[in-house]
Amino acid sequence: MNLSLENPLSLVGVKGYDEEPFIRKITETVFLFVEMEDNDFDDFCFSALKNPPIFNTLKRSMELEVKYRWQFSDNLERQNQLVIDGWIVIRFSYDQVKEQLRRCQQIVQQVIGQWLGD
Repeated sequence: MNLSLENPLSLVGVKGYDEEPFIRKITETVFLFVEMEDNDFDDFCFSALKNPPIFNTLKRSMELEVKYRWQFSDNLERQNQLVIDGWIVIRFSYDQVKEQLRRCQQIVQQVIGQWLGD
């Protein structure tokens, strides 16, 4: 979170400087990992920001910016490089491992069996 503070000298006790300090701007960067395309995720996040009352109240009283950074493209590139280098890449979501652990284990066993030649 990045805060732009107006009149900060009164916070540190500078004599003769009596103006009230206040936050002029807040910039929040949220880092996320998602399995969505960049544009779809961007649309989803900004539509979600239309409803929260705290966000809507703050943005009327100061400059408030929320930035989303996601790593979907980076992870695809990383996976491609691993495959090019001869790695076997198996991807599971957190929900899959949590809710279908046995199925995930079976897939890993199948990949190992195929890799070893059954």
